[in-house]
Amino acid sequence: MRTVRTLLIDGLFTRRTWSRLLYLAIGMVIGLAAIILVVTGLATGFGLIILVVGLPLLWGTMYVNLTIARFDARLGWMLMDPTIPQPGGVPTLQQTSMFRAMWSLAISGRAWRALVWHVERAIVGLVVVPIVAAIPMAAYGLVVQSGWGVLYDAALWVRVLAVLAALSLIALIPYVVDGFSHLLVVSSRQLLGESARERLV
Repeated sequence: MRTVRTLLIDGLFTRRTWSRLLYLAIGMVIGLAAIILVVTGLATGFGLIILVVGLPLLWGTMYVNLTIARFDARLGWMLMDPTIPQPGGVPTLQQTSMFRAMWSLAISGRAWRALVWHVERAIVGLVVVPIVAAIPMAAYGLVVQSGWGVLYDAALWVRVLAVLAALSLIALIPYVVDGFSHLLVVSSRQLLGESARERLV
């Protein structure tokens, strides 16, 4: 049977929990920045596709998109899980096949999957950070409202029950972090790893 110390100390105050939470929080910033950059680049590139500058702009946008995804994957290795795959490399711009390389990257499946990864990272960060921030506040509210602060005449059993409920809430933080982390690890294999077609090739 797990003790209070195991739940609170070994679960909450561990490097694993806080490094994963840091990765989830950083993903919110990286994901939002990547989305803004890629959407702006794609809109401009497709708008100028009839001109010479449109295709290089699309290539550059997807290049940056994959570069950010590769950086994010490396960060995931250090902070969360070493099994997160790294996106494939970017086609080089050879003189004989420059436009072909540009076009292949602009429509590349892995580049678009990397964009979906950024969207997921941003959404997960926007969800998990407020949840983790709200849990301690809810726990504090339970203790205060139970009679330790405001309702000083509350019965002792009410106060004890409120403290136990607050501790139970705090103990949920590692499970919330692990749940969202597991979601990212599973989806990273689909979005950052090679597709079935790429593995076949």
